[in-house]
Amino acid sequence: NVEADTGTHLRASEQTGSDESIADPTSSLTLSSEECCALLTVNVQKIVDICTEERYCSRVLWTASILYRRFYLYSPLKYYEHPRLMILTAIFVAAKVEEAPLTLQNRGIRIEALCRKVSVDMNRVLRSEINFIRGVRCNLVVFHPIIPMDEFIKELKISSASKGQTHQPGQWEALCKLAEQKLQLCLYTDCCVCHSPNHIALAVLIASSLDMVDTAVPAPVTKDIILRTLIDKKLLFDAAGTGFILETSGSAFNGLVQEIDDICIILESGKTPINMKAVESGNAKLKVFRNKRGSQRVVVSPKRPKI
Repeated sequence: NVEADTGTHLRASEQTGSDESIADPTSSLTLSSEECCALLTVNVQKIVDICTEERYCSRVLWTASILYRRFYLYSPLKYYEHPRLMILTAIFVAAKVEEAPLTLQNRGIRIEALCRKVSVDMNRVLRSEINFIRGVRCNLVVFHPIIPMDEFIKELKISSASKGQTHQPGQWEALCKLAEQKLQLCLYTDCCVCHSPNHIALAVLIASSLDMVDTAVPAPVTKDIILRTLIDKKLLFDAAGTGFILETSGSAFNGLVQEIDDICIILESGKTPINMKAVESGNAKLKVFRNKRGSQRVVVSPKRPKI
């Protein structure tokens, strides 16, 4: 789902709103899809590492990671600023979007301190902010799969208790912990930009319950119980998002099950080690491209406005 660079000539004015045109110096610097995927994955990993180390709230981590991927769905990696600079820009924008609080547990975003720590000029991040927002088409709304996940688990617990079912100590805790670990795999794939948060949360929950079948602490619910309970509660939409699924049969239900299977396959790909050779070759191409681009920048006269 990650589009590789086409190597065609692009106008910077169409991408950034500036009055400059940048020509691709040579088609031999075209990034392969494998290099694009590897670069995006390793950079998202850096966002996760920075947010975790700086103790930013989880909303900032998720929003920054998803916005970063959304940005490069529209923009080739070879244009704008360096992708590593856009990492800090994504975190900065995400903190504004989520209005990150400053508490003892979660630090607010101090862009000056963050830039000093990673040796990046703060002014470069501030200048990149507008390009970043334009790059995501001003679509800064991000729905996290964490929210429906918490709601699903809450409803499953209520349903289980209402039926008088008993469970071993620690079953729900083990399921929640495993689901959180699987959910983070979404960040290293295109899952969050291809599927709804509702269906991602459902797929993660089902996959986690299946993984616990042969463990010392089995899952408190099965796949069938999860689907039947959430359908009864009218919490599941069909694959097209046009309405609720009301029964565990029919084309709408089958389409949902197929999408769950597809999401599980994508999540498994998140466990694949990053191809560091592709990262190195991609970074080398980006470096050469920027050096050549700097010497071939052409200023174009601005168009006369229509009256």
